[in-house]
Amino acid sequence: MFLGRLAMIAAVFIWGSTFVITKSVLDELGPFCLAALRFGLATILLMPANINGFTEYRAQLRQLAMAGFLGVSLFVGLQNLGLRYTSAASAGLILGSIPAFTLAISAVVLREPLFASRMLGVLASISGTALVVLGNKGKTSASSFVGDVLVLSAAICWAVYTVKSKALAGRVPQSLLTASNMGFGFLFLLPASILEAAIQGFHIPPIKTWLAIAYLGAVASGAAYSLWNYGLKTVSAAEAGIITNLTTLVAVLAAALVGERITLPQAVGGVLIMAGVCLASMPVTEAQSKGEMDK
Repeated sequence: MFLGRLAMIAAVFIWGSTFVITKSVLDELGPFCLAALRFGLATILLMPANINGFTEYRAQLRQLAMAGFLGVSLFVGLQNLGLRYTSAASAGLILGSIPAFTLAISAVVLREPLFASRMLGVLASISGTALVVLGNKGKTSASSFVGDVLVLSAAICWAVYTVKSKALAGRVPQSLLTASNMGFGFLFLLPASILEAAIQGFHIPPIKTWLAIAYLGAVASGAAYSLWNYGLKTVSAAEAGIITNLTTLVAVLAAALVGERITLPQAVGGVLIMAGVCLASMPVTEAQSKGEMDK
């Protein structure tokens, strides 16, 4: 379990760096074109070694396709689109709500226990997220609000993906799960990226943009998703959601390094989110667990 946690922590540190990198290239590429290129590269790198697995595990193809749609196409597509309108710091703070959604969905779908301390943590995280969204004064309030809502929608998609992938992680090899995430995610992104290019036009981006795509595709997609799916084999979906919250810390620190500012309400919201996550991740004693289960 220790190695699983370590793998997931490494993944979220990589993902935390992607907000600033993604935002820096959105002036050169549309959000869906960028996502398609990112996961197209990851598919090229991962698919050859896993292509035969799709025949062996064809009974799980529908579930694999849904995981790719939720955890890649919708999550990254909505996140990229949101980053066009809001700041990297705000996006990172909002994604701190993922543990709250993951805990709630895990309780319903996987019947993982939702104890009183976790419920209180969920409420604190949701309250903090509301402060982050309402306290965002970047660009214009209207456009920032739209961007924040898009990123929040992405967070919900990732929470559902985590729960769905937890159910798959014990039945499908980790390498196949990661490759299918990339492949199906890429396929579902293609129509949106083609439509986006047809409407906005497409030009060959500069070298720095290709370097960013290489990092996003090979490291933040292929490597990080592999680490995450490896961890899901031994870590509960609820705990995975809590680990995800480290992305917030890395994203905010990276945004601060490039000069982005956080408003006071957003800072307070960030503290509430982190406090809620800490509360939700507190260990539950056997007596507490039995008491909750008996209610």
